[in-house]
Parts: sequence; structure tokens; C-alpha cells
Amino acid sequence: MAAVIEFENVSKQYRLGLVSTRTLTHDLNRWWQTSVLHREDPYLRIGSVNDRTKAADSEYVWALKDINLSIEEGDIVGIVGSNGSGKTTLLKILSRVTGPTTGEIRMRGRIGSLLEVGTGFHPEMTGRENIFMNGAILGMTKADINRKLDEIIDFSGCTRYIDTPVKRYSRGMLVRLAFSVAAFLDPEILVLDEVLAVGDKEFQAQAVAKIRDVSLEQGRTVLFVSHNMDNVRSLCKKGILLEMGQLTAQGDINDIVDRYMAK
Repeated sequence: MAAVIEFENVSKQYRLGLVSTRTLTHDLNRWWQTSVLHREDPYLRIGSVNDRTKAADSEYVWALKDINLSIEEGDIVGIVGSNGSGKTTLLKILSRVTGPTTGEIRMRGRIGSLLEVGTGFHPEMTGRENIFMNGAILGMTKADINRKLDEIIDFSGCTRYIDTPVKRYSRGMLVRLAFSVAAFLDPEILVLDEVLAVGDKEFQAQAVAKIRDVSLEQGRTVLFVSHNMDNVRSLCKKGILLEMGQLTAQGDINDIVDRYMAK
């Protein structure tokens, strides 16, 4: 099968506690070197490994470093690693929430993302209005969304509150509705970060069944992050292991989980 996602030497650098380089001199130097002289960013030569257990030895940290990865159409890929290993950063880059510092990502198809509870929802808008807004962001027409609307609402279990502003929803209701929107609006790539950690048992069972249907029946590609290794094993065929921002292993999901658990 053809690759639908390719990461080529993708890295993401942050400066600890700051947005810029802190001084006007540094910011001007970075702009001059990269935008005027078209040279490499001088601050890419520095930075420490993202080990959250140790004191920083640099003001810069690599949240991700030199990620090379290819994901094929229809794969359900489990992304495994401890807190701070770069899992969510990788998904945010893939979902275009943030951009890579270096490297290139090539993708084919629309992406439906659920990275945090309520991501992409406007709190003052109703559940119904947020469905239409998210569908429009995905590039769907109003007619396309209307065809899926009843399925989305039924699956979410939020029928009674669908015309209530989502700021009044519980976290469980929000994640139900957000998952329904992401799964039913026909994205070619579905990106899920701890989506099963909030919902109740009924929702978890529904979500697992829907993820399988999206991949196996519809041929969609799914990237799934979870700390529940039972869910990862049952849902995914392939896996990748991230450690301190670096991709240290990829392959069969059972091998990846075993390696992670051994640590």
C-alpha cells in the first residue's frame, strides 16, 4: 500500500519557559541569518534531549528530534511512550496545530483530530453549531454535514443537549461529541490522543468498535495514543515507541508494547 503519511527528519525545538529567544538581539540575529542570508538557524545547533527527570543543561530542548516515519493507508498505529516523550507533539505537528522546526511532513487526505477534550469547539456555540463549524473546517459542504448529522448526534449520546452551548457539557459529553465529529465526518486520517481515557465503559466500547470500523471497513488510517496498553494491543497492529523525543523502535504492536513495559 502507498504511504499516506511520511515524516522526513522532523524535529521540534522549544525554548524553556519562553516564546522567543528572550532578547531583541537574538531575535534579530535569527531573522537576519534565516530570512535575509538564507542560512541555517544558528539556534538549531544547540539544545538538550527532552529528559524531564533532569535539570536542563540548555535553554533549548528538542521535544522531537529527527523523526523518520512512514505510515500506510489503512494502518492503525499505536504511539507509545512515557509522559513527555513527544507523543502529543508529534500529533500536533501532524494536525497542523504547530509546525516542525526542521524537516518535512507529506500527507495525503483530510485529517480528523481529537487531541484534547473540547479541541476545536467554541464554548459559546451549541453542540449542533460546533458540528457544522468542525465540518466546514474539514472542507465539507453543509449538505455533506447534514447527511451525517443524525449519526453524529445519535452516536454521541448528547441528543437532549445538542442545542445547548458546549460550555455547559461535562468532560465526558464533550469527548463523546468531539469523537463523533472526528469519526463520522469521513477524514482519511484519524488522529486520537487519549480519547478513551475520559468516557465511560459504554462509550469506550462504542469508540473501539468505531475505530475498527473506520480502519478495517472504510480503509482509513488511524494514529492512536493511549497509556492503556490493553486498548493499544487490541486496536493496533503496528506501533512506534518514542523516548525523550526520539523514535527508538517501530514494528509489530505487541513487540513495541513489550519493549515499553520492560522499561
